[in-house]
Amino acid sequence: MAEQFADHHLNIPRLSILGTDNSDLFHPQAANKSDQAQLPKELSKHPGFARVFKPGKLTFGLIAPFKGYPDTPIPDVYDLGESARLAEKAGFAALWIRDVPFYDPRFGDVGQGLDPFVTLGYLAAKAKKIALGSAGIIAQLREPIHIAKAAATTLV
Repeated sequence: MAEQFADHHLNIPRLSILGTDNSDLFHPQAANKSDQAQLPKELSKHPGFARVFKPGKLTFGLIAPFKGYPDTPIPDVYDLGESARLAEKAGFAALWIRDVPFYDPRFGDVGQGLDPFVTLGYLAAKAKKIALGSAGIIAQLREPIHIAKAAATTLV
């Protein structure tokens, strides 16, 4: 049974983003012949990706709303931009935004409670070096073309 889960038996699809095969995000270093990993050249030059995925290093990020709110399912986000600046100054690698479109008592909270793409645009204006990303988008509630357009516009 364990043998069926060996790496060579997994059916992992080859992923393509903008025509580039990115299924092997880390390639073994040929020079060292060690267990170290090296980012592909095209990704190692991307500032956000290189900040988050540092070979041989552990990085930390925060998921919005970036601070605790134990007594309510709806956080106070009045200082979201300032919190992003402080996280960047403290050396965090990334800030992640969740798409929680409504309050469901069984889920527990509403995330930052704001549209994720608008929030990422706002945070991009507040922080300069920290990587920004989405921890999840509820695709069933959005048109795919709008997700793609918002994501591409946010990246610019």
